[in-house]
Amino acid sequence: MTYDPYRPAVGGYPPVAPVNRGPGGGGLVGIGILALLLLFGELGTLAYDISQEGLGYVPVALGFSYAHVIPGPSGFFGYDTALSLALLAIAVGAFSGGRWVRPAAVVLLAVDAYSTAASLINQLSGSDAGGGFAYNGTYLTFNLLHVFAVLAAVLVAVIVAATRTTTPPAPVFNPYTSYGPVPTGVPPQSGPTPFQPGPFQPAAHSGPTAFQPAPQAPQAPHQPAPQAPQAPHQPAPQAATPPPAQPGPPPFPPVFPATPPGDQRPS
Repeated sequence: MTYDPYRPAVGGYPPVAPVNRGPGGGGLVGIGILALLLLFGELGTLAYDISQEGLGYVPVALGFSYAHVIPGPSGFFGYDTALSLALLAIAVGAFSGGRWVRPAAVVLLAVDAYSTAASLINQLSGSDAGGGFAYNGTYLTFNLLHVFAVLAAVLVAVIVAATRTTTPPAPVFNPYTSYGPVPTGVPPQSGPTPFQPGPFQPAAHSGPTAFQPAPQAPQAPHQPAPQAPQAPHQPAPQAATPPPAQPGPPPFPPVFPATPPGDQRPS
């Protein structure tokens, strides 16, 4: 699947670029294999010591006692227990692609190679002058393991130096956009050109353009809407004319009240 840094976010999360282990992937595998070989050598030494002294050698292997010490150029002590655990961690980290494996392996194997080389130099330059280096098969096997430890430290240093790459700065993620960081190797895209103020220049025209109305869609011929049939016209009924009023009775003359006797008014 191709990674697209400008793809919009899906589900609210920005797209994540694929893991690029770079050209040092093979170097980590080589470091892991060397760490496993050194670990097998340490466990072989522990198995030999336990086979000689039994389970009573376990406290000596853990560094809590020195009651059972087997004669030989080397043995499995508390230092070897810590070294075995560190080698196991480096092997697991190397096969997992951990970035911390390179410096950790260089430092650890350099310290172990220093003590191992000092032991070899003492055997080859001591009073025996190399007589104890191959005293018997056991001595020779342990000393060959020491030589392999020194060579492994040199090989790890060479692998780390050969596969070391310059790590580019981490891309800056913009929290205000929905795009993830641009992966290494993708050329940046040019953004919008900023506005530059300048003198006003009218836009150039080839000539006056006459106004042309927009074309209109053809319209259907006008048809009057159908009307409902109307009833024939009938005049409204008129109210009946009332008969003329009849004249009333003639007016009567006024009637005066009667004058009582003895009351004569002068005429």
